[in-house]
Amino acid sequence: MTTSRMTDDERWAFAADRVYLKDIRITQIAGTSNRYVASSGSCPQRVYLVTGMRDCTCAAGIGGDKVCLHRAAVGLKLGLIDETPFPEVAA
Repeated sequence: MTTSRMTDDERWAFAADRVYLKDIRITQIAGTSNRYVASSGSCPQRVYLVTGMRDCTCAAGIGGDKVCLHRAAVGLKLGLIDETPFPEVAA
């Protein structure tokens, strides 16, 4: 069985789509140009520090994954990620 991996662009699009599903909220930190606080999609009491689209303190970010919901939320806010929903895959 052959499995195909998503490209980075597909992963960003998928993450951007999930930003809305998980209701990720971001707030820019006053006095900064690219630092944000992002809500967690799974734990309402938790927030993450996001630096542009480069760094995030969530598990994915700390683990070295360059794609996460929180950075996707920042990318959407800054217009760096297209808001076109990720196409649904037929089962």
